[in-house]
Amino acid sequence: MFGEAVESAARADALSRFPRESCGIVVGGAYHAIENVAADPGNHFEMPEGSWTDHPGIEAVIHSHGPQYLLAPSADDMRHQIATAVPWGITRCDGVAASPVLWFGDCRLDDPLVGRDFVHGVTDCYAIIRSWYWQSRQIKLPEFPRDPDWWSRGGDLYNDGFGAAGFRVIPATDAVTGDVPLINFRSSVPNHAGVLLDGGLLLHHLMGRKSVREPVGRWVPMVTKWLRYEG
Repeated sequence: MFGEAVESAARADALSRFPRESCGIVVGGAYHAIENVAADPGNHFEMPEGSWTDHPGIEAVIHSHGPQYLLAPSADDMRHQIATAVPWGITRCDGVAASPVLWFGDCRLDDPLVGRDFVHGVTDCYAIIRSWYWQSRQIKLPEFPRDPDWWSRGGDLYNDGFGAAGFRVIPATDAVTGDVPLINFRSSVPNHAGVLLDGGLLLHHLMGRKSVREPVGRWVPMVTKWLRYEG
């Protein structure tokens, strides 16, 4: 996103500070390492107070995850990214190598709808709904911070959030293009969703697979609600 120099500098910083998490900012198209002052720097990062005001014009934040974590944002990562309103990146480092930077935030809304890889909190089933609404209707749905497997930890993301996102429940028989089915996929709460397209197709992104358009029929028995966006 910001070029090879930024990517290389962020990955080198992660390696140099392992097993502590690294953190840095992009200003003027260049990466600047920032001290991690977290109480538990092997599992978290925190920039010194005043870092944001001391560096006007911050374009992005990049930090590292250790090998004990996925190359994916945590709910806290997502929450802070939303608050700062700039792209965030993560590199996963094991002390031997640091992965390419994974970017997340609204910078990913224009990713291709079909064939994207699944990354929880970045390109997952809710992310593809956000992308479709942005690309097809220029509607920016709110983001909801979430940890992987939230549905198995007592979470109910879709039921708790669809009203705040501007959706209401409709009868299944009324569903048309752009409506959203909530799906219980091996779960007691809706943990999957997609967008109904013309021709009875469903655009969706299942964990561990690439995003697809496919006939909605096989998913209908698992649909618990149909939603329509009303703003």
